[in-house]
Amino acid sequence: MVWKSFSIAEIQMELVGRDGLPEMFFDSSLLHFTAEGNGSAGIRIEVDTRTPFPAVDNAQQLFTATPGGLWTVYDDQARDRFLITLHDVASEPAPYKVVTADREFRNFHLFSRPREGRLFAPLEYPLDELVVSGHVNINNIGILLHSAAVLYREETLLFAGVSGAGKSTLSEIWQQVDEVDVITDERVILREKEEAPWAFGTPWHGTAGIHQNRGAPVRAIYFISHGHRNRAKRLSARDAANQLMVRCFPTFWHREGMASALACCIGVAGKIPCYTLEFVPDISVTGYVREHAGQLPG
Repeated sequence: MVWKSFSIAEIQMELVGRDGLPEMFFDSSLLHFTAEGNGSAGIRIEVDTRTPFPAVDNAQQLFTATPGGLWTVYDDQARDRFLITLHDVASEPAPYKVVTADREFRNFHLFSRPREGRLFAPLEYPLDELVVSGHVNINNIGILLHSAAVLYREETLLFAGVSGAGKSTLSEIWQQVDEVDVITDERVILREKEEAPWAFGTPWHGTAGIHQNRGAPVRAIYFISHGHRNRAKRLSARDAANQLMVRCFPTFWHREGMASALACCIGVAGKIPCYTLEFVPDISVTGYVREHAGQLPG
């Protein structure tokens, strides 16, 4: 049976399981992306709290985020699948979750043991983001981009940047402007829709806590940095593609997924005007960007 369904960038994700599963807890930001389940989701996750965890001894390690992160991905060639372990190596002797995934990153089996006295969170970070970002890369759908997004005149302006570049600062400034709506302060999914790049909000927000389940065509992309004045400079398509690739979350461990992410960055950079943007962190930047974006060819 379907226990819970979400829609992120118009990608349906369903959690399914047998009767008797413990009560589940989901982050409030993810709950804003709740959708009606129809049994035909692009991502299907079966939750299993009874079966022993699959062993990873004979699988090939492809990538690990530990010890700084929490996850490791393996190639289980004998069973033609991937394995993902979630493991806090600093405090736990063994993984607290193990996930198997088919080669298309569409069908997942989540093995978990709810801890007594603690709420059961099947999709706690970073699992939800790993599943969705891997799915969009491997299936040639798009990329997850480190970017804030502002909806202005029914189009999105993206403000892409690495950590500390000012995405949340800009988002909070834009919230003071009546004519715009901030979709996210941290991560967007870029994907093709109606033969054009669209940006969609995601549950994975930054310090400003902004996360809306909305999307719109992309008008322009700005690669941001703090400066002493507001100034935008046009980038070549090649340089813009490089900047996008640096700021996206590709599947480093999957060759075809990496190729898909690179192709998406090249395609977006060839269709959407991209700029570096030095900005002063006050309301003046909003007027500058609106005037700049308004002068772009339609």
